[in-house]
Amino acid sequence: MIWPDRVTWGATTLLTRDITGIRYGVVVTNLANRQYTVAITDGHKTISIERYNLFTGGKVEDRFKTLLDVLAVSVIEPLIKRMLESIVLGPGFELRDPGILSTGRLRVDKSGLHWTPGRTFGLFERGGDFVPWSEYDTYSLHQGRIYLFRKMMKKSWLSFGLLDTWNAVCLGRVLSAAIQNGIA
Repeated sequence: MIWPDRVTWGATTLLTRDITGIRYGVVVTNLANRQYTVAITDGHKTISIERYNLFTGGKVEDRFKTLLDVLAVSVIEPLIKRMLESIVLGPGFELRDPGILSTGRLRVDKSGLHWTPGRTFGLFERGGDFVPWSEYDTYSLHQGRIYLFRKMMKKSWLSFGLLDTWNAVCLGRVLSAAIQNGIA
């Protein structure tokens, strides 16, 4: 159940003001089956909702879209607002890539986007990268990933899975709002 001030699933309740992360996506397991997943966390507890649509005629997909519409109002919009405030107030925010081969983190703050790659296969650490706001161009969403682009580059600079990376679903809107509102 989703209320303006809390989300409850089973025995777990999260207050919307305490939610620090959301991720969602669809995994196609074969032609007839898809797994729809939404997860939210407050950093201590996590609610994960998974549904499969094996021969259900689209009912699960419709419910998934409705769930995302409701979460947009009670969870996503307030979370985006807090992420923007964190840029304005100084510390910014981080996204951590939970990659299998390597992990890394993106920190977004008033100066720009800071990428720190993790260790590849747990052994080798590559150098990081910094993109000031003046060099950030746009983002695109494609096949369950968000792709970030620098100005004057045709290929994406960085990408995150919406299902795997906490708050990747908010990132594009946060970056666009930061630029439009003169925060960045």
